[in-house]
Amino acid sequence: LGGMGGMPLPSVRKQGSERERDRDFDSEPAPALLAAVDQATARKAAVEAQAVQAAAAQAERTKTAAAAQPPAQPAARAPGAPPLMRKKGGKQAAKPAAPRARARHIPLSRPAEVEASRLLLPAVAEEGALLDAISGEADVLFVDGQTGSGKSTQLPQMLLEAGYSHGRPDTLPHPDPLLPPPDRRQLIIVTQPRRVAALALARRVAYEVGHALPEVPSHGGSAQWRKEGHYIAYAVRGDAGSLGAETRVLFCTEGVALQMLRTDLLLRQAAVLVLDEAHERSLNLELLLALASRSVLLRRTAFEQAQAKGVQGGKQGAGAGPLKLLVMSATLEFDKLAKDARLFPVRARDGVALGLMQAPLVVSIPGRQHKVAVHFARTTPASAEELDALAARRVQQIASRLPPGGILLFTTGAREVHSLVSRICGSGRPRREVLEEEGE
Repeated sequence: LGGMGGMPLPSVRKQGSERERDRDFDSEPAPALLAAVDQATARKAAVEAQAVQAAAAQAERTKTAAAAQPPAQPAARAPGAPPLMRKKGGKQAAKPAAPRARARHIPLSRPAEVEASRLLLPAVAEEGALLDAISGEADVLFVDGQTGSGKSTQLPQMLLEAGYSHGRPDTLPHPDPLLPPPDRRQLIIVTQPRRVAALALARRVAYEVGHALPEVPSHGGSAQWRKEGHYIAYAVRGDAGSLGAETRVLFCTEGVALQMLRTDLLLRQAAVLVLDEAHERSLNLELLLALASRSVLLRRTAFEQAQAKGVQGGKQGAGAGPLKLLVMSATLEFDKLAKDARLFPVRARDGVALGLMQAPLVVSIPGRQHKVAVHFARTTPASAEELDALAARRVQQIASRLPPGGILLFTTGAREVHSLVSRICGSGRPRREVLEEEGE
């Protein structure tokens, strides 16, 4: 309907009435199209039903196996003996692989319908690859996932289940003053370019993990926030009431994250920083990416210093641990960004002391949950008024002729939102509810 990349498309007009220009939309849909839509809807319902049955069967099998299995007996080992495996004949075998730094699982009480529907998301299928890539010495991870793959809602849940927000015990005899106390749990911070996205994702993820946020009263005012905060919270300019001591995942705008880094460059209160929608490349995101790359290096250095002190004292300490940085996008060229030695220097590759132990990794999430078909308008409106009229007309046609479903219309500001809602609701043609959200 408009230009791309800031360059307006030339106006191409056809002779004839408005009805003739829109004949491809105004005509009744072909029976083949409606049949295909009905078949796709039936297939999706069947797949969801199979997923629910499979999840229930798997839970029942797990429960039965756990009840039938006797409790495991620990192997006898002399006090002080090293945990080494030995072969027959007295020869010493190789040491077992070192466990992950965060080998734990935090159970989440998801609703049954959420547990079944998330299995259809491509991002869930790549959970093992994502967690393996971010564990160990890899501090920077690039996630290349198509729109609709579920990366924005599922990746924070994966990190939460893996225990990244629950800290780790500090056994150092003399903890480093730069590191937080051992009982302080850390945040998983997810940034969004707009406040509407931060609020919507926080509410959706909170609902999926079984910790729904209270609704804002329709007559105005603020929600009834808990004093200790909510498990899943959001923070935008002028509204951070849900954030508190009990918060584990925080969705915020890029400006709020910049303020956090301005206060503490090491970002000690966070275990993972996720930069979503990185392809927008706004000024805030550019600054955030540059500062976060320095925070990762400083946190790794502080972690190594604390670990060295723990080894000298006879104990291994973890402190706050390294800061994990995840950058997500659907169209960004991560291969070039990973090779940028100024943002992400690597010790072995670039010969620097202050650098990453391992080069940034790129994990791709193939596919999306729903197929997407692209249709273009035959004409380009010459003015904003004609553009709004065309957009409202398309919404009315979709709502009245196609099967039930949501319609998402992108505009440039709050004024355009109010104008389009007035056009659509005032016409009386749609028979479905129109939802309005104002964004920055």
